This record gives sequence, C-alpha cells and structure tokens, in this order.
Amino acid sequence: MRRKILVLSYAALIAAYIISDNVCHAAWWDDNATEEGTATPAKTSTIKRTVTMGGTASSEEAKRIAEEAARTSLKSKEWGIYLFARDGKKGEGVEMDALTFTDETVSSRNLEAKGYPTSNMGIFVADNGSFSWETMKTNPATKDKVFLRGEFKNNVMTGTIFMKPQKGQTTTLIFSTINPETAVSAAAATVAETTTVKKSKK
Repeated sequence: MRRKILVLSYAALIAAYIISDNVCHAAWWDDNATEEGTATPAKTSTIKRTVTMGGTASSEEAKRIAEEAARTSLKSKEWGIYLFARDGKKGEGVEMDALTFTDETVSSRNLEAKGYPTSNMGIFVADNGSFSWETMKTNPATKDKVFLRGEFKNNVMTGTIFMKPQKGQTTTLIFSTINPETAVSAAAATVAETTTVKKSKK
C-alpha cells in the first residue's frame, strides 16, 4: 500500500509539472535568455492584477504592490527544497537543496557548489495571489546553463530545474518545499486509519 501511494504521489507531482515544463521550454528556456541571468519571458507570462485604490483602478500600481509582496515573501527565509527526477526514479533518495532570494536575485546552495553564481530573476504574479519566479544560471567555467522556475501557491513552493550542459544530455528535476516521502507517510497513515475504522463498523 505504501509503495502504491508513493508511486501515485510522485506521478501526481510529475503530471502537474509536465505541462508547466513544456510551457517553460517554449516561453523562456531558449537562446533568448539574457547574459545577466534572467530568462526572457513570453509576453503572456505576466498576469496583471487590477484592484480598486481610492476609488480608481490602477493595474500597474496593483502589479507593483503584488510583486513587492512576492519578493518580500521570497527573501523572508532560506527555502529548503526536495528534488527528484522528472521520471519519478528516486535513485539513492530525494536530494535536498536550499534557495536564497533577495529583491532581484536567487541562489542555490547546490548549484553554487558546482560553479553556478547568483543570478537575477523575474517575478510574475497571478490574479489568485500565487506567483512564480524564473531565472537562468551560466557556469563561467563550462558555459553550461541551468534554468529554474518556481511557483508559490497555498504556502508551498514547487518548481522545475532544467540543466542544459554544453555536451551531454539535458536533465529535468522537479522540486517542492514538501518532502514527498513525508507526504506519502501521512497519506499511508490516513489510509490505514480509514481502513481500520471501516473494519470496526462491520
């Protein structure tokens, strides 16, 4: 039962990001990324919010306020994340990393150890209050590139890391601030409890 739930948990996360991953490839994982580190987003990536302020609607002001709030949330702490392969194979276990943000930049502890510097990022805010961020990192020594995209929604950050070396195969990782194995354990416990209750009622 635990193995079945684990497979379903990974499958759900992977399915959720296949669409996002494909959109990212089309929109900003391309050769139009700037050397400063921020990938060039598609024009449809930014979703404007319109609110009433003092009786008048100001979409630009609302957008600015929403983006400032998003940046404040990101830089409020170091974000511990769990990474696993897009194909759902855990290998030796779920890898861990830590992301650190400022108003304009993002750094990855694991990537910095591999020679990828802090990079600029873009912030995109949706109507429902969720937001996403995007960045590109280039290794100065190898010229390999890494593209990261994260989404913050319902107090959880999830995203993808696309590694594009000069030589060799590309790799896509999925990450979350929630440990998928912990989520599976909780789900397994819930299933076991529900099963016990049903049996006791018979």
